[in-house]
Amino acid sequence: MQPYDIANLPRDTASWLKVRFLAPILNVEGGWEYWIQIDFPCWLDTRGADPFDFRREYTLDHVRLDWIINATFGANMVAVNIKAQSHKYQTDRLLKDVTADVAKLKSIRDKNIARKMIVAVVDRAAEKALSEDGFKTIYDAPDHSFAIMSRDVKP
Repeated sequence: MQPYDIANLPRDTASWLKVRFLAPILNVEGGWEYWIQIDFPCWLDTRGADPFDFRREYTLDHVRLDWIINATFGANMVAVNIKAQSHKYQTDRLLKDVTADVAKLKSIRDKNIARKMIVAVVDRAAEKALSEDGFKTIYDAPDHSFAIMSRDVKP
């Protein structure tokens, strides 16, 4: 198993979506987030001989994380939560859920573990609100139908 360099997330996200994006998934409530959780690491693993250290649905300090990256590499460990807005997932509910996931990431006791929140949005109002909260757009679909944003979460 090899470590994943989280700095490559914007580049890898764009490459992954170019090959794997399924437009109808934006309309599936709940499926979009799980698809990201499962498909992105699987796609990464197809690009090399050694799989990357992504673990899904990982529990740390009683916090369920969508991913723990580099769990076997200690100093490079990254705790990640993901939210993905579909057309059925209202912006106000999404923003509340993102806030709750950020709080979960902050509650991890080990201050040496990096934390990242990833949010896929289909609504520009959600993108604006997240941007005002420190999120950066790491991918904007060519037709602007969705964007993926991320933010490092400080302990």
